[in-house]
Amino acid sequence: MVIYLVIMIIMILNYTSYKNGNWFYILRKNPDNKIKIYDLSYAYLPKIIIDDRYINILNWVFTMLPFFPFIFFNVNNKCKLFNEMIEYFVPVMLIRGITINLTILPPDKKCNLKQFTYNEYIQGHSYDKLFSGHLSLVLIVMYIFWIHNIVSFYYIIINIFLIIFYMLLFRLHYSNDLFFSFFIVYFVINENIKLSFYI
Repeated sequence: MVIYLVIMIIMILNYTSYKNGNWFYILRKNPDNKIKIYDLSYAYLPKIIIDDRYINILNWVFTMLPFFPFIFFNVNNKCKLFNEMIEYFVPVMLIRGITINLTILPPDKKCNLKQFTYNEYIQGHSYDKLFSGHLSLVLIVMYIFWIHNIVSFYYIIINIFLIIFYMLLFRLHYSNDLFFSFFIVYFVINENIKLSFYI
């Protein structure tokens, strides 16, 4: 099945962007010439630094937050809705896998450039900046809930705002990563680009 091959390609691309970014930025780093990047949101939002363990927990919380209607609401055809989300999400992640390898943006200074672990395949790593997989997932989930009249417009806006604010506050993505997520998700949904497990 095509979707399994695509998922393997996404994982390989995620790993290669980590290895290439690690090689490039560590090679260039020296005490006199620190790598800097300007980001509009970073310039005006406070920077909050917490331990990586808590960031991993927060990542899971904010990844699962949009799925709360599945748990707390009486939603019909949960499997069908979840499959529809995945059908859009896999092509988005394939596009993301390619873009994170084309231009590898430098990590934030607080980023812990540890070894690549299984968690990095799912939650991302220091170099997978452009564009955000977390925000893309939230946008797709909110779209599916919206077209099936499961959640209100306010629920959608609050979820999107929370994930954007969280990502910027903890320096997990640059502003343009989040901005581009909207356009990629819109393109995939508008063009009805899907990959199904049932093909």
